[in-house]
Amino acid sequence: MAKFSLGNEFSKNNIETDVPVTKKTSKYSSFLEEQISEPINQAASSDSKRINMAFTPGNIELIEKLTEKYNINKTFLINSIVRIISVNDVEEYVKKERILVSKAGVVKGKPKQKRITVRIDSDNYTKVSEEADIRNQTITQYVNLLLEIFAGDTVTE
Repeated sequence: MAKFSLGNEFSKNNIETDVPVTKKTSKYSSFLEEQISEPINQAASSDSKRINMAFTPGNIELIEKLTEKYNINKTFLINSIVRIISVNDVEEYVKKERILVSKAGVVKGKPKQKRITVRIDSDNYTKVSEEADIRNQTITQYVNLLLEIFAGDTVTE
């Protein structure tokens, strides 16, 4: 409950009342919190693939907020988000947003996006690489898409 004040500091009739605070929750946030609550090692598995990925500024901000909020590392966060978001969720998002990102749109040369080296677990790597190929995207583009889907359904404080 939050205190809501009717009037201001100069008013004689300052009335305080309890107002219920509603917090938006999302399926992705709750799935992420479930994964984080499980006692597992955050280190990447030995058969994981090391990839240097470029992320959009919005996705970098999301990654930094969530890793700080949950006190987890970036690799664990990204692997968790890849596991959480289903292929059906991606299909719905792509249809709704009419996203036409492909490998042809990749800019060569010095990237303007911040890069993070991530170790993608082998099961996630298979999922990401297959789905990226189906959509004619790079692995980095597909992971950025997954982060956008996650961010669109999540409220970060």
